[in-house]
Amino acid sequence: MTLPPNIPLPAVLHPSPFDQIFAAYVETLPSVLRDHYLVSADTPYRVVLEGTMDRIWHRPAWLRPFFWLLIWMDLLFPETGTQIPATMTVTGQRTTNGQDYQTWDRTFVFPPLRRFNAVMVYDPLQSCVVERLGPGHLLQMAWSIRFVAPASIEIVTSNCTLRLGRWRLRLPHFLYPSVRAVETALLDQPDTIHIDLMMTHAWLGPIFGYDGRFRLRRESIGGR
Repeated sequence: MTLPPNIPLPAVLHPSPFDQIFAAYVETLPSVLRDHYLVSADTPYRVVLEGTMDRIWHRPAWLRPFFWLLIWMDLLFPETGTQIPATMTVTGQRTTNGQDYQTWDRTFVFPPLRRFNAVMVYDPLQSCVVERLGPGHLLQMAWSIRFVAPASIEIVTSNCTLRLGRWRLRLPHFLYPSVRAVETALLDQPDTIHIDLMMTHAWLGPIFGYDGRFRLRRESIGGR
């Protein structure tokens, strides 16, 4: 998997898209969070988070057809439930022109399986990490990230851009939901994190969310 060649390169390449974001916190960031966010193309393993979503929900009910549409765009899904097994695999990769990025491949064990995958890359123009998702990575969500000591990372989307070849169109806020995710390392379980995510629309309020616990393990990659 590679990114389009027209992506501008940062002045200094970083082994992980998150390196520059967390540079000041490397010594205090819990090890499970370092493993999660700082895996790079040169790391001889990928990171696998395995666990259970305590609850996956969406509202109001009339939005369900909209969530069915999002299945075909590889964005979200209409199912809800409790105690849903889930995994996320984070792999560091690099394009042929030297751009470092990560793939985040999420799987939710509904019948049928639902997948929600994305690419994370550092955007030097905005000085932040962006998440590219959807067909051809058509959508780009900019992340505002902060470390909340001693063990949490808070992520909030600051804008959403439609990517059409070399063109970029910043979407008005009412056309996309704001996402807030909090990932917390459990200090008494050093390989475990708790994830709490909520999507909120400017007019409709909270429309989608999930929360659960996941254990992190490293999975070797041959040839690295």
